[in-house]
Amino acid sequence: MTDLDREISVVLHRVAEREEIPDFVMPTTAAVSEVKVRQSKQVWHRWASMSIATAGAALLVVGVGSYASPDFAATVQSWMGQGEKTLGSEQAPPVSLQEEYPDSGIQNATRQGYTKGIGASTTDQGITINVLAIMADPTRVFVSYQIKKEDGSLIDPKELRKTLDKRIILTDDKNQQLTNGYGGGWDEKYNIGHLYFYPDEKQGSFPEQIKLLIDTQKIGEVKGHWELEVPFSLKEAIADTRVSPVESEYTTPQGLQIALRTVTEAPSSTVLELETKWDESAKKRLAQYSRDLTGKTQNPDYAPFVPYQQYKLEYRILDHNGKDVTAYQQENKRLVQGMLKEGRGSRDQYGHFLWSTAYVPFGESGPYTFVLDAVHMAEPVDLKFEFQPEMLSTEPKSFEYEGNRFTVQSLKKDKSQTPARTVLDLEVASRDIYSIEHVWWELTDQGGKSYPINGAAFDGIGKDSNGREVMRISLSVDEMEEFPKQLTLSLSALTKRYTDVEWSVELP
Repeated sequence: MTDLDREISVVLHRVAEREEIPDFVMPTTAAVSEVKVRQSKQVWHRWASMSIATAGAALLVVGVGSYASPDFAATVQSWMGQGEKTLGSEQAPPVSLQEEYPDSGIQNATRQGYTKGIGASTTDQGITINVLAIMADPTRVFVSYQIKKEDGSLIDPKELRKTLDKRIILTDDKNQQLTNGYGGGWDEKYNIGHLYFYPDEKQGSFPEQIKLLIDTQKIGEVKGHWELEVPFSLKEAIADTRVSPVESEYTTPQGLQIALRTVTEAPSSTVLELETKWDESAKKRLAQYSRDLTGKTQNPDYAPFVPYQQYKLEYRILDHNGKDVTAYQQENKRLVQGMLKEGRGSRDQYGHFLWSTAYVPFGESGPYTFVLDAVHMAEPVDLKFEFQPEMLSTEPKSFEYEGNRFTVQSLKKDKSQTPARTVLDLEVASRDIYSIEHVWWELTDQGGKSYPINGAAFDGIGKDSNGREVMRISLSVDEMEEFPKQLTLSLSALTKRYTDVEWSVELP
């Protein structure tokens, strides 16, 4: 038996011996407690008990005795990483790593007893949806499930998420919907599907009592009605989640007010809550930016609020050794360090946001320090590049702008597209440009005809001799049957990276 086999065995025995089958009692409002705010160090405990309420065309309820069932064992093996196979590029499913396999935060929560075997199912038309396990804490909910035929053979779990005629949501104990959407993935070895949910940014965290609702009218090509309701409790997970107030504020030279509000440490993730908004002097400047952009982008309704809303913080969180624990790091196809989700809730149209960013748990290498490195802001520009397409093959056209160099390299037909599109290739050597949206470009010919730019591809290719980051941009151009003799490429805005910031905060 390997060390991983022993670890999985311990987890299975722990959940199998935890308690007898509980009776579900719908909690009253008075029974629902809030997340504690305390200053003590984090202590991990097991997740609260869970019961099953039945609903649907045909629902089989399996209690705590299913905790050590083969299906649940397969789920734990999948989540813990046993038996993973290396996929070639032609086999790899088109999902992100944290979707394909649970991240190390899910693994940590499973080791610590926060994953429950469920065994609730609903059957119709000879097809059964079986919810195998749920990991839940105040910061996220992670569900595993399988779909089986009558003969026991498994159906691709993605079929549940493919149909549009379905509801997959979390609700509170009063049936009020808690989430606007969900993510999904799968483990192809065990044919186990994954669903994961995060609380809304304005909501902050999940309440104590939650229900998972699955209601679908179709699986694959088979029509029917599968409905399943699974209540579960976060009582102990909430009690053992530490929410630490920070309340540190800083205003950047650009007038962006930043407040680091709280740090939440839960079994499966660490979450930072920030609030950002512009000061009054910045709003006056941004109002002028908005006027400058009006009518100059391909989407006129998009332009007025771009300067207010399109900005981003660049920061690190350093442990006591100076290592950035938010930097992406993977091992054996699993995310072991880095960001899980970044959410942004809007308070108004003028750039007042609440940010909720979830990371893989930071671990025990603190104390940790939040360090702001830069602010990215969208700003108007008025750049025009004139060139002759037939001359680009021998003489690419280059332009300088505030230390940044733009080079128009080629204009060519992409016959792999249907209908065929024209591709305009650029190269940008950037000193302080962070990004350029494709809607900010406009291409016109010598007669004033404008050609729609409907997308862009980006490829980083290193640094030039002056230390500038070099990016290749391929713009997808429509409605160009023949190459005009003369073209003008205009740029109305870009996102700049400002590094003149100085703010660090020691986290509790």
